[in-house]
Amino acid sequence: MILINQKLLERVLDNIVSNAVQYVSKEAELELDFKTDKDYLGVSIADNGPGVTKSALKHALEQFYQGDQSCQAGNKYIIAQIMKQHHGEVLLSNHSNDLGAIVTLKFPIC
Repeated sequence: MILINQKLLERVLDNIVSNAVQYVSKEAELELDFKTDKDYLGVSIADNGPGVTKSALKHALEQFYQGDQSCQAGNKYIIAQIMKQHHGEVLLSNHSNDLGAIVTLKFPIC
């Protein structure tokens, strides 16, 4: 079982999907993946876009980061704050070939 605020979770998912659609080509593909272990539920949303710069991967979750506009850093900070309210976390990464961003939400299991 996980405890979530439905409205806030909708905001997080809308934010991630909107960002992917905005910055990926017309042939945007999104992949949704769920993983669980004894401590958390992981939800990953991956796209086939250009990926996230190394600088943005390192700083995008910081409140005032204004770097790479392609990752809408301010939105990532909001996502991080909402996940913090859920005692979870958000992780940013790229596919192994550095093409396509992956946003992973980790929710603690009660």
